[in-house]
Amino acid sequence: MPMVQKFGVNERYSQCHAGDIERILSRYFCDIVGVLHVPGESSPVQRLGVDILLMLRSGRTLTIDYKARRGSYDDIMLYYGNIEADGRKTPGIVTDDTLQMDYLLFYFSDTKRSELLDFGLLRQLWRLHSGEWLRRAANREGGFMLRESESSGRNGIYRRQLLFIPRNEYWRKLNNLGAAV
Repeated sequence: MPMVQKFGVNERYSQCHAGDIERILSRYFCDIVGVLHVPGESSPVQRLGVDILLMLRSGRTLTIDYKARRGSYDDIMLYYGNIEADGRKTPGIVTDDTLQMDYLLFYFSDTKRSELLDFGLLRQLWRLHSGEWLRRAANREGGFMLRESESSGRNGIYRRQLLFIPRNEYWRKLNNLGAAV
């Protein structure tokens, strides 16, 4: 069974860094005309995985899920499932087909480093490689790790199931995906 830990990835901590969002996003997008922070953890838009609406000069609006992490890590944290208080298993970010975000933004507050992941490509990589990644994590191979993090929600305390994969593995798989298309 994975170790249960608190990783400091929660909505309140992410909101503490909301003022940095425009600066961070301007490194990735040069044509921003507006940034709207979606209020309320339980709003209908938030339940679709959207923390930020990013308006571009072209008229396009992008949706972003934002996660702030303390420290600096050389991994990508994939939230793939929940174990609810009553024992039911429900999907996490990478496995929930109802989520609507375009990008997943990680911000490492201690180093001010950020990582913007295309959510569609992330989900595609998950579908192709999750079995391998989960097996490698269960065997503690090459920097892969499984962890659980306790959180509280509308239905009480639940455990998030997290898979940490080395950043270089993610980018290698992503580059190979592009070569295969």
